[in-house]
Formats: sequence, C-alpha cells, structure tokens
Amino acid sequence: MSIHYGDSVSRAIKVQVGAPQGSIPAATLFRPHIHFLPSIFFRLASHLFADDLAILITGSLENKFSVNIAYLEDKAKETMIVLEKYAQDKLLPVNVNKTKAILIHNVTAP
Repeated sequence: MSIHYGDSVSRAIKVQVGAPQGSIPAATLFRPHIHFLPSIFFRLASHLFADDLAILITGSLENKFSVNIAYLEDKAKETMIVLEKYAQDKLLPVNVNKTKAILIHNVTAP
C-alpha cells in the first residue's frame, strides 16, 4: 500500500491483514459483512450508517412505565446477544466502549 498525493508517492508498505482503513477495498469488503445485519433483528427497527448501527426497541403505551422498563431491558439484552453472535460469526468486533443506550419516554400521571 502507498499513499498518492498529487505527484508524490509514499514508500510502499505491505499490508499483512485486512485492508487499509478508508480505502475503496476496505469499504467494498466491509459492505457484504453488514448488508444483512438489520435482518437479524426480528420485529425491531434498525438503521445503518457506514459502520454505525442504531437499534430501536419500543415499549407499549398500554403498559405501566415500570413494566415497559423491564421489557426494554430484557429485549436489549436479547438483542445484544444476537448482535454478539453475528459479530463473532462475521469476525467483526463490536466496540463496547462506543456502545450507548438512550431511553426516550413520555410519562403522564393519571
């Protein structure tokens, strides 16, 4: 691999594993690995942008807030297990330090 900028070319470096980050081959090879990722989350909405994944888990308006929280926690755990298995099968590490959860709710007292 070498870097080309204008008429200048860096010295060549042998790539031992994978493809250089940001290169066309890296993007081309990465895309098939994540193409089917949204389909593994049954009955959940998910969104992919580059290598970022957002998974939406919704509760029910008919349930009490505490029941919804318990349901959402259980569903999130199940979803993370599915994601972990997919990542292991495809040899795609998940950066746990960048993993975030957000709870959005509208609770009104009766």
